[in-house]
Amino acid sequence: LPLLDGKARAAGTIGDGDHGLADVDLFAVTLGGGDTIRIDVDARTLETPSWLDSYLRLFDSLGNELAGNDDDDGSFDSRIEFTTDHAGIY
Repeated sequence: LPLLDGKARAAGTIGDGDHGLADVDLFAVTLGGGDTIRIDVDARTLETPSWLDSYLRLFDSLGNELAGNDDDDGSFDSRIEFTTDHAGIY
């Protein structure tokens, strides 16, 4: 993903993959030790709200789940903020 001011932005359409409404999108990032990553889904708060009920998960390079979030702060949008212990993804 291209970076702008240290931020990457991605957009997608639910159901645009081979699995319809069970569509899953994966992104890989390389982070340094002590870096903080913030992942935020804004679907319900759009000017024209989406029906999406997102769920976020962050994995290390071995596939171990490091963080997850569903329904952040009482909404159906999700958010993760995670500080890495070592360089590597995530």
